[in-house]
Amino acid sequence: MSLSHSVNVNWKLLIGVLAGLLIIGMFSGSSGQQSSSSGQQSSSSGQQSSSAGLQSQSRASQESISVEWKKANFLELDLPANIQELRDEVKITSGKAKFFDQEIFYQTGAVPAGVSRSGRTVLLLHGAAFTSQTWIDKVPTLRTLAALGHGVIAIDLPGYGKSRQASVPDNGEFLARLIQSLVGKQPIVVSPSMSGSFIIPMLANPQYRDLISGWVPVAPVSTGLVASFGSQLMTPTLIVVGEKDRGLGNKSKEDLKVLPNATLPQVLPGAGHPAYLDQPDMWHKLLHNFIIKVNQAKSAELMEA
Repeated sequence: MSLSHSVNVNWKLLIGVLAGLLIIGMFSGSSGQQSSSSGQQSSSSGQQSSSAGLQSQSRASQESISVEWKKANFLELDLPANIQELRDEVKITSGKAKFFDQEIFYQTGAVPAGVSRSGRTVLLLHGAAFTSQTWIDKVPTLRTLAALGHGVIAIDLPGYGKSRQASVPDNGEFLARLIQSLVGKQPIVVSPSMSGSFIIPMLANPQYRDLISGWVPVAPVSTGLVASFGSQLMTPTLIVVGEKDRGLGNKSKEDLKVLPNATLPQVLPGAGHPAYLDQPDMWHKLLHNFIIKVNQAKSAELMEA
C-alpha cells in the first residue's frame, strides 16, 4: 500500500470518529434538557402538592376546633386539682360606675399570679333574691372563674343590693352600655332568673347582639320574647336548669330551644330554681367547659376570616 493511500484512510477514520462524538454529544444535551425540564415539572408538582397539603391541614384545623353545640359534652374536662388553692389566692375588689347618671355597684376578681389568662371575661348578673355577693358567699363562682384565668365582673343590678337606689329607663340599653363601658370586648353573660329582663331585651336589639360571645341563661324570665328573634341569634348559649325547677326552668328550656347555637338543656340533678346553689361543682364544671368551647369557636372564626 502506498503512503498517500494510508494517509487518506486515516483521515477518513478520524472524520468518522469526530462525527460520532458530535452526535453522541447532541443526544446527551437533549436528554439533559429533557431531564431538567422533567425535574422542574416534578418540582412544580411538588410545590402544588405541598400547597394543597397546607390548605388541607388548614381546613382540618378549622374543622377540629369548630363546635357542634347540641352534641358537645360540657362535663368533659375537670377543674384543676388545685382549684381550691387558686381560689384562695383570688383578690376581690369593688367599685361603682355611672350609667344613666345612676351608680352601679360591682365586684371583680384578679387572676392569681402564675395562672395563664384566657382572654375571656364573664359578666355575672343575679336573680331577684340575690346580689353580686351571691357569687362570692353562697357559691364561689367569682373566685373560681378568676382562678381559671378569666376576667370576671359581678354587678348589683339597678334596684338591688348596693345599687338599690338606681333606676334606669331601659333595661336592655342599660346592659348594653354597661358591657361596652365596664366589661370590655364580648364577655360571656350569666343571667339567672330576674336578670333575664335585662339580657333578653338587649339581645332583641340586633345592634347589640355582637356585644357578647356567649350566654348562660339559668331559668331566666322573659324567654317568651325569644320566639320573635331567636332564630336570628347566633350566640352560643349554655342552657342550665335545675331538675326540680318545674316553673321557669321548664318554660325557659323549651323557649330557648329555638336558638341555633343553643346547647341541649344542662339539667342539674336535685337542684331547684337557683340551680347553681344546689350543684356548685357541676355548675362550675359546665362553665369551665363552655368557656373553653366558646374560645375554640372564636379561634375557628378568626381562621376562616
